[in-house]
Amino acid sequence: MNEQSEIGPVLEEVRARASAWKKANRLPDTLTESIDERSRRFHVRSSQRAIGRLRDVIRQAERLSFIDHRVSTASRHSMLVPVKRGVRKMADWYVGAVVAQVRDFLGADIQALRVVADAVDSLERRIDDLDATVERLRADVERGRE
Repeated sequence: MNEQSEIGPVLEEVRARASAWKKANRLPDTLTESIDERSRRFHVRSSQRAIGRLRDVIRQAERLSFIDHRVSTASRHSMLVPVKRGVRKMADWYVGAVVAQVRDFLGADIQALRVVADAVDSLERRIDDLDATVERLRADVERGRE
């Protein structure tokens, strides 16, 4: 017996039950409870929105992403100032190149975080829309049971 012939009778039974429930304008309590139970783990309450926290992290990453490789040459001892300037000038070309690479990497990471934040924001808005739809459907089902 192939897989298709085994699934056929099951599909017919499911369709028949769904049709009967639709005609009776009533879903079984066990089905609605099962759906509610399984969807609870995906439910995000408004007070738990991640997008605000994520945007705060992105702003912090943007602030911290600036790296100044040019350290101060100021000194309490005036004779050390020229030495510090010389050391800074010798290391500047190398450290500057490394810092530029790090800045590029941080910029790409921040851009990726922005894309994720936009996706999270979109998903949270869709969840709000779905919550409203579920509430409307739940009210319709309750009115149908009365």
